[in-house]
Amino acid sequence: MWYARSNGSRDSELRRTFGNRARAPLELGATIVPRMDAQMLDHTQRERISRLLIVENDKSQLRTLTDLMGEEGFEVIACETAAEALEHVNDANFSVTIVDLHLPDLGGTELLEKIRRLSGKVQVIIHTGYGSYDSAKAALNLGAFAYVEKLGDPTQLIRHVHRAFRTGMNRYAAELEVAVAERTGELTKSNANLRQHITDRRRAEERLAESEERFRRAIMDAPVPIMSHAEDGKVVQINRAWVELSGYSADQIPTIGDWTEKAYGQRKEGFRAVISKLYELDCRVDEGDFPLTTQGGQARHWDFSSAPLGRLPDGRRAVISTALDVTERKEAEAALHASNERYQDLYDNAPDMFCSVDAATGRVVQCNLTLAAMLGFSREELLGRHISELCHPNCEPDSKKVFEAFVHQGEARDVELQLLRSDGSKLDVSLSVSAVRDEQGSIIIDL
Repeated sequence: MWYARSNGSRDSELRRTFGNRARAPLELGATIVPRMDAQMLDHTQRERISRLLIVENDKSQLRTLTDLMGEEGFEVIACETAAEALEHVNDANFSVTIVDLHLPDLGGTELLEKIRRLSGKVQVIIHTGYGSYDSAKAALNLGAFAYVEKLGDPTQLIRHVHRAFRTGMNRYAAELEVAVAERTGELTKSNANLRQHITDRRRAEERLAESEERFRRAIMDAPVPIMSHAEDGKVVQINRAWVELSGYSADQIPTIGDWTEKAYGQRKEGFRAVISKLYELDCRVDEGDFPLTTQGGQARHWDFSSAPLGRLPDGRRAVISTALDVTERKEAEAALHASNERYQDLYDNAPDMFCSVDAATGRVVQCNLTLAAMLGFSREELLGRHISELCHPNCEPDSKKVFEAFVHQGEARDVELQLLRSDGSKLDVSLSVSAVRDEQGSIIIDL
């Protein structure tokens, strides 16, 4: 671009041709503030829509056109060659270009083709002083917006320039309207998806909250004691059964240390060591039953099981421990054991001799100490022997008859037989036999 004023004869001719509109030319390259309202256009489009490129071989006419179009409110960039024009088209956005048909380095129609290839949105007006039907037809076929002769009324050129700018603006407005509609559709769809996502998430959160509340109630109302605790020793939660059966409230046992101190007393360290290993679990474990002391001083037996809960929101590992109060079962087992011991004492020391025989093998499976003592054996020596080995050889026929009668009748009463002592002597006895049967009625043990 260049900055100059012309006072030559050609300039005077243009002034005569264009009339009063051809006033003193502006310096080329100066920024002319456009009169159009560009508030709704982005910066790049505003520049493109108001920017006019003039390619004119005649310097004085180039200055006059620049002045004329500047007064119309366009930002004008002027150049004299096709090469310079192509550089401008590459470097900046233009909405309209006025091209001289005869340029020193390239024909106007060839420049038209190159500009259209570089930017299909630029409206090109061919401005020539050597107009012809053929050149006009060729230019219009190549996509020229208008074909204007230089010696005509300058208002015709101005009108075509304004019309070209309006066409560009209308095209841009249409494109913008389509883009806005597409974007509005996208935003509407995104907004609908977002609302649905928010709705789904809210519902999921509500269901999660309901599930957590049900789980919390299930824990709190469970019939067995339940405690959740973290690896730092804090008791996270205990349920009502734990409080009711142990007597300790959550305020009384805020930590595992407090629980073991109150429940296990002097044995607390051993139980703390066992509990500390629970935080390394990756599956459920049954710990067994342990005695503990309630808040009221009662001795109880709880059977413990624990499982990992994963990590709490703050990162601590947590475990849930459940307990089953087996105090009554332990008491029943102790009572049964004592009863068995009393029965065994009565059985072993009864004045009568007792012996149990497996019906299938005929071998002794149990006997009392009285029988062993009377025969001169220890109990261990009698267990596993065949019953026939206990009978004296002289009464073998009678013992077989007793066995046959027992098989048919299921019992035998007061049968006189002789048993064989360890020293070979005979022991006269009165034998009574009864049977223990299974669910099908088959004899499994002779007594």
